[in-house]
Amino acid sequence: MQSGCRWVYTLMDWETGEVVAKGTSVELVEQGYFPDVNKLSSVWNNLEKCKNPSPKSYRWKMERKSTKDDRVERARAEGLSADERAETRIVRVYSCYGADGTLLGKGTAAELKDKGLFGSEGTVHECYRKRGGVYKPGGVYKPGGVTRMEMELCQKRIRHPMKLPDQPAKVKRKPIGGVIDPSALAYDVHDLMIYNEKARKIGKPELTYGYWAEKGKPATP
Repeated sequence: MQSGCRWVYTLMDWETGEVVAKGTSVELVEQGYFPDVNKLSSVWNNLEKCKNPSPKSYRWKMERKSTKDDRVERARAEGLSADERAETRIVRVYSCYGADGTLLGKGTAAELKDKGLFGSEGTVHECYRKRGGVYKPGGVYKPGGVTRMEMELCQKRIRHPMKLPDQPAKVKRKPIGGVIDPSALAYDVHDLMIYNEKARKIGKPELTYGYWAEKGKPATP
């Protein structure tokens, strides 16, 4: 998903309704469905205004969703919450056997650690690579422990929390005029009064709010 794009568009066949393509404006342009993003926006706007669009005038039917709604919809389809994402990774899955050939556990290093078969994830990898699959915590083999390991590479869907953009820290300011939580405009008026008071003391012209704001709301003349 292209960052900075607010909308996800779906292109569909007029007769069957089959999805032809889906993506942001940038992605659909890159895939060759439109010459540029302005053309895509123009086609979308015309379709929205037209009560009975004709397949002769427009190549596809179009739908549009916000990127946020699309993300939530895809997350629900995968059984995820709206603040999670999932990706497919190639992972090492180990099968661990006891001395009598019994399968004691199967899973990734993290899963085997959680099951209590190993003390850490690193131990799982080391035991397979360097110790012939025999797990000897403290250098001593314990009855019922792992004596043989097999490893296979598998595709696995991994869940991750969705990283939200950092929110700017809210700067707390002192109350003014007895008001506990003044508005931003009240603070601006207060700051402008202080600015004009300083300006009068040094013989400089006072400013109106509009001109003061245009200058970037300076603290001193």
